Amino acid sequence: MDNTSTPGLLRIKRKSGKIDYYWRADRAVKGDPKVKEYPDQSINLNMIPEDRRPIKCQREKARLLEWLEKGERNPLRFDGTIASLARIYELHSESPFQSVKHGTRLSYLTEAKVLIEAVGKRRIDKITGADIIRWHRKAASPTAEGKPRRLRRAQGLVRHLRRIVSFGKMLRFNGCSELHEILSIVRIEGPEPRKEAPQYSHVIAIINEAHKQGRPSIALAQAIMFELTMRQSDVIGQWEPAAVEIGGIIAHQQRWTSGLVWQDIKGGILEKKTSKTGAIGRWVVSEYPLLVQELEKIPLEQRTGPMIIDEHSGRPYFHRHFARVFREIAKAAGLPNTIWSRDFRAGGITEAMDAGANIEQTRQHATHTDIKMTGRYNRGSEKQTAEVARVRAAWRKRRESPENKG
Repeated sequence: MDNTSTPGLLRIKRKSGKIDYYWRADRAVKGDPKVKEYPDQSINLNMIPEDRRPIKCQREKARLLEWLEKGERNPLRFDGTIASLARIYELHSESPFQSVKHGTRLSYLTEAKVLIEAVGKRRIDKITGADIIRWHRKAASPTAEGKPRRLRRAQGLVRHLRRIVSFGKMLRFNGCSELHEILSIVRIEGPEPRKEAPQYSHVIAIINEAHKQGRPSIALAQAIMFELTMRQSDVIGQWEPAAVEIGGIIAHQQRWTSGLVWQDIKGGILEKKTSKTGAIGRWVVSEYPLLVQELEKIPLEQRTGPMIIDEHSGRPYFHRHFARVFREIAKAAGLPNTIWSRDFRAGGITEAMDAGANIEQTRQHATHTDIKMTGRYNRGSEKQTAEVARVRAAWRKRRESPENKG
């Protein structure tokens, strides 16, 4: 592994044969005498997974270069501001930030950017609940008159503030405990939950158009999401930073992980450990006609490795590219722009509830660990509300019957 991908990495081979890994400041930046004054001269990397060492080394070098440029005494020093706390949350070795998945990390960094740009210089020990409400209102304001409010952006600002303050409280930083309590009672307006629940006819339209455009991968992916109520990330997978030398499917210095592979189907059962909760889902493939229909179109000699492969690149899709291809096919199939690919999971859950499956069965089918989450994904069709109305009407009729009155 070259020094460009893992700057500062030091391997020490012990007499026992064990190899220890460290990041060293003097190996990351050579020839600058000021490096000797850097507070974090050596960092133990033994507990960092091998595929995450490159990004850890690159991050530590970036911190070192920033320190050399700005003369900052310690990158982990808390100066009392939101920006300082946000930086510590990202860099501290014991921060929850270090253990979240790459996609989640990118989401956190996006929210952090909004927070820091808006109020990064504010002192933690001076913030009031009124400040938070005002910041949320300003962040949610539309970009121009007539444009929609940006409630998702505003929610992210407050959500990341809660996140970093909680960590600051753990570190006993001044003002964090008090602000943590304030945040626990502040209530803000969030974006409306998604209401789109694609129906069976929408799935058929997507599948037909996908085959028409030579994209059987999209047809199979949407069939799986709708039929098995699986998350999109568990179907097409995710890409995370990795060194080129590490095995697996590598592209643009990223490694593909978490997606479905043909080996997940054994003895007619598809078994998958979900990436979000770690729950295990098991589905009898033959029970899903639409899925069987799509699987039968895949030649046996092609049933190896990832199940969903981009026909043009020959490798699994990157998320944004998958979304673009889906949108083109959905538009051609006549679906409204409000329906997203990932909505097909919610569509499958809603169909299950419409068909009479109880919520506990549906929870297990969707691999939810919390039944409340299943309720959120059930988009509440008129069929379900009509069924409640019929039950109530029948109950009233029984109450008013002569035998009950007597």
